[in-house]
Amino acid sequence: MNKKITFFEIEKRQRFLLIVFLILISLGLLVWFGYFKPSSFAFLFPKVEFSYPRIEEIKIKMDLFDNPILKNLEPFPQIEAPTSSEIGKENPFLPSFEITTSTATST
Repeated sequence: MNKKITFFEIEKRQRFLLIVFLILISLGLLVWFGYFKPSSFAFLFPKVEFSYPRIEEIKIKMDLFDNPILKNLEPFPQIEAPTSSEIGKENPFLPSFEITTSTATST
């Protein structure tokens, strides 16, 4: 006899397998975290501690400014800022050139 499997039987089987899978996963997690201690796996995840050297005192060498090359430097010339009338335009979204439209006349 050839027995046909219906959709409901497939769905029932999938639901059963899903429940069995979830039970196995939860049991595995329970055994993993209940039986094994995290310290037994410390070699896999070693603790890394960072330490920065402590700065006792900050010392600034002022003799650097006595260098003759630095003494011969001259300051930049002063640049004047443009006035508000020289900057921008009233409506920045208008094109800066004039648009002319020509209409063609047909005779």
